[in-house]
Amino acid sequence: MKRIQILAIISIALIGSLIIYSCRKDNKVANSAPQKTLNFIENGIKINYASQIINGNLQFSLNIQDEKSGKGIVEDFIVNIDKKQLSADITKQITAKQRVLSQSFSKEEISNIIVVMDKMINSLTNDITDKELLDLKVQGLFMSKSLVQSVNRQILKNEQNSSFNISSVSDMFFDAKVFTSNTVYEGFNRGFSSFALTEDLIVNVNDFNNAINQDPQGSQAKETQFIQTVLGGLNSNYVSVYEFERELVNYTLNNPDKFEGAPSTFGYKWPKGSDHGCCGNYDGDCYFFHPICYLHDKMCKNCTPKWLCLPGCKKDKPVQKIEE
Repeated sequence: MKRIQILAIISIALIGSLIIYSCRKDNKVANSAPQKTLNFIENGIKINYASQIINGNLQFSLNIQDEKSGKGIVEDFIVNIDKKQLSADITKQITAKQRVLSQSFSKEEISNIIVVMDKMINSLTNDITDKELLDLKVQGLFMSKSLVQSVNRQILKNEQNSSFNISSVSDMFFDAKVFTSNTVYEGFNRGFSSFALTEDLIVNVNDFNNAINQDPQGSQAKETQFIQTVLGGLNSNYVSVYEFERELVNYTLNNPDKFEGAPSTFGYKWPKGSDHGCCGNYDGDCYFFHPICYLHDKMCKNCTPKWLCLPGCKKDKPVQKIEE
């Protein structure tokens, strides 16, 4: 009888252990998501990317090996998936890594890696939905690309410190901070763009002005006239979104008398949710107009590049002239 009781106690203990293990295992699965892996190779440059969300954190790793130079980039990231905290986490980590990595690569070597990463991203966006592309496990690849681009900017900064003639880079409006600062693009924060840093998004000033002028309604709005005034003061053909935002802020601070009254006093009508400059795309009146949203809409009027504008982007319809 005692033997039966002992066996029963042992059986109960084993079952209890299995239940506890099962609960712990289920809890572990609930707090993590399946791993995402992406691989790409071209011109002797091999890229391996892996990501996973565990306990509220996006964890991803980047492994790039360049057979020609024999050099590589092996980096790990952990960022909180909360959008505000994510931006702070990723920019802090990119900034910490870019200066160290810039000491190991030439501009040509890092440029070659960027070209291959662009091809990898273009290949990825060929057959993917907006929802799939904006999945944070995929967006970690764009954050990885931003790291490499930041290294490229740091290399330019290092060369500038060695009596490098900055005017030989291109006909751009330059601010020294653009080389080393890392600012998350507002389009990503608002959910209508993949991850990017404003320092790496370059705007063609003439094309932007022409796009505004080709929109009869937009060109009459006080907001867009303000944008064109700022663009006209740049005296250059290209500007980064980082510098463009800074110039917009400086203009408003230096000309407070021009911004009295309502924050949005349109010269022709109150904008709709589908109009350029409205942050989002929906029916009815616009809830929030912002110059950066206007810039994004103009950059994406032809839905390229797809990674920035998202696969679900629809090209603008031909503009019709306003009846006088």
